Amino acid sequence: AEVVRLPLDLGCLNDELLTELAQRFEPEEIERMRDKKDRLASRLYEKKIDEVLSDEEEQLRRCAYCHKHFTDEQRDWESCLKAPVLVDFHGNAIAEHVANKGWSVSAWVAQCRKGKAHSARELFWRIWSLTH
Repeated sequence: AEVVRLPLDLGCLNDELLTELAQRFEPEEIERMRDKKDRLASRLYEKKIDEVLSDEEEQLRRCAYCHKHFTDEQRDWESCLKAPVLVDFHGNAIAEHVANKGWSVSAWVAQCRKGKAHSARELFWRIWSLTH
């Protein structure tokens, strides 16, 4: 956080160094960072987005029926209100989210970034809340 206050051009930080910096920061630390000119925080959030989305256990998907975002773990315990109801071999009614095969998380993130509807910070916390 002290680095942000120095009169340095942080635009020259390469991708590899930004990735390493992002790995050293917890999201809460970036949140507390006082970066009034946004010289570093947004770039760290962008790297954190990539970090969250690269986690195979937390892979984000979109339901073909209700269009809600979910992870495989969430699919196990959360039912889909618009999915067809099936009966399992124990006689329980189940309605599971089904991943939309044509949906791409990277395309969705790119669309969110391109639309500028969300800052890098807002997009990170949205993705984090969907995967945790």
